[in-house]
Amino acid sequence: MITKEDYVTQSQGIVLRYKGILDFDSFYKESKKWFKDHNYIFNEKKYDEKFSGLGNELKVEFSAKRKIDDSTSFNIDVEILIYDLVKEGKRYKLDLAIYLKAYIDLDYNNKWQSNRLKHFLFFVYINSVIRSKIKNVFEDKLFYEVTEFSDFIKEYFT
Repeated sequence: MITKEDYVTQSQGIVLRYKGILDFDSFYKESKKWFKDHNYIFNEKKYDEKFSGLGNELKVEFSAKRKIDDSTSFNIDVEILIYDLVKEGKRYKLDLAIYLKAYIDLDYNNKWQSNRLKHFLFFVYINSVIRSKIKNVFEDKLFYEVTEFSDFIKEYFT
């Protein structure tokens, strides 16, 4: 059954882990550029750093959204957790985990959510009339894009 937010990743999302040395500033800048190049609107939600003597901790959250048509958008949410962050020149020694979640918002303007009748008609529409398009076109395309972004991230780890 398809709902308003149709996730194409598992509930925890795609999880990427890395421990080593990384130019995080460049990685972050290039991630923003990747989304721009793929016509997504980038929105930084959180950038919190905690300082400690053993190594800093950093939590970064951002989302990217791309409108597909008048009611549909692709969304990729990214959460980056970094532990043991120690600056070494322009690069950082770190232990990080990146969580990627991707979903299709089938009514990003909430036009079909204002009352029960509209909500019911929307449910019928997405689960019968355009179900095939959602499953065979939208889901495949968004899954391909989140996988492509995941591969982009992995290039920084080598």
